[in-house]
This record gives sequence, C-alpha cells and structure tokens, in this order.
Amino acid sequence: IWGHLTGRGIVPSVDNFGVLGDPPTHPELLDYLADELVASEWDTKGMIRRIVLSSTYCQSSAANPAAAGVDPANNLLHKARVRRIAAESIRDSLLAISEELNTRQFGRSVPIHITDFMRNNRSPDWSGPMDGRRRRSIYVEVRRNALSHFLTAFDRPTPAVTVGKRNQSNSASQPLVLLNDPLVHQLCGHWAELL
Repeated sequence: IWGHLTGRGIVPSVDNFGVLGDPPTHPELLDYLADELVASEWDTKGMIRRIVLSSTYCQSSAANPAAAGVDPANNLLHKARVRRIAAESIRDSLLAISEELNTRQFGRSVPIHITDFMRNNRSPDWSGPMDGRRRRSIYVEVRRNALSHFLTAFDRPTPAVTVGKRNQSNSASQPLVLLNDPLVHQLCGHWAELL
C-alpha cells in the first residue's frame, strides 16, 4: 500500500521481502503499519486514509539542498517523489477532460476494442467500442492476446505475470500514441466543441 501511494515501498523490492530482497528503509514504520493493519482486521481503506493523511505523504516535492546533500536518493523521505500517473489514469483523464467519462460504477466489463492490426493475433471475432463505452479503464476487458496499444505504451503490465511495481519508461512511442491514437482523435473533437 505504501509503495503504491508514494512510488516506492518501505521495502524497495516490493516483490521480494526475503533474504535476496532489499532491507526496509524504515523497519520500525513497517512493523507499526503491519501491526495496525492486522489490528484493524485488514482494513485497507483505513490504512490508505492513515497514510495519505500523514505528514510524510503531504510533503512538498520541492528540493531541500541541505537534506539532499545528506540523502540524495530520498531514502529518508525528506520530500515527496514526483512520479508519472498510471496508464489507466492517463486514459481516464483524457475521457474526463473531454467530459465523456462514464462514472457509473460496477456492471459487466466492456469488451476490448480489436483493431485490424490485432485481428491476426488469435484475437476474438467480436470487438468492443473504441471508447470502451467511455467507462473507466478498470472496466475494460483485459485479454492476453489482445492488449490495448494505448495502455501498453504507457507501461500497463501484461496480465501473464504478477507485478508488484510497474515499470516506468519514457519512450518515443508515448507521445506518438497521444498524437495518433484514434480515441485521442475522437476526444479532440469533443475538446474542440467544449472550447
């Protein structure tokens, strides 16, 4: 939970807490939060609330030269980490700023949109709408042989393996996807009407 909210876990190797993993930067804090989570009967919402209301989470990301000299890697948490938002949040934000986001909760998943390029990869015969019925990305179906090119470009993990911490890359394909993706072109028409 800490790693997801702050960008780096108390144990940096979030997939390996064993002997081969990294040691915790704050072992007392890790023990305290683990005890609190168990005592609250695994109330993850309560734990998230506790972390986001802490002074550590609410810090500024502005650099402090004195602290940076002592802790250049920010292991001691002297400032907030600047990090990129997840692929799903980028897609959802595009829908939200065009006022096209369907905020309805729950319900069946929306079938993935199958492009002509994806047709030759053992993809299903049917295809969902390009905009995913404007639902949040969490409601769009995930198929291992028909992955969304938009979300994959922004490092959405493949569903073949469990991932504790996502990769974060900066590649030329990311701005090209934002310039050329058909969904972005469709939403640009909505943005133009709004302006």
